[in-house]
Amino acid sequence: MKSISIFKIVSMIILLGLTIFFIFPFYWIASGSFKLQDVAITIPPEWWPSTPTLENYEKLFTSKYIKMVL
Repeated sequence: MKSISIFKIVSMIILLGLTIFFIFPFYWIASGSFKLQDVAITIPPEWWPSTPTLENYEKLFTSKYIKMVL
C-alpha cells in the first residue's frame, strides 16, 4: 500500500479551500436570484432561500430594458 505524503494532503486541502473560495460567489448570486429583495439583504444572511420565487426573473424579462437588448 502506498503512503500518502504530507505534501499531497496539504496541497489537496489548499486546493479544496481555493475551489470553495472561487465557487462560492456563483452560488451566492444564483441563490440570491431566487430570494425576494428584503430577504436577500437581511443580516444574518439566509444561506438557502426558504421560499424560492421567480419574481426577480419575471421583473427582468418583463422590463422595457430587456426588450432593447433582445
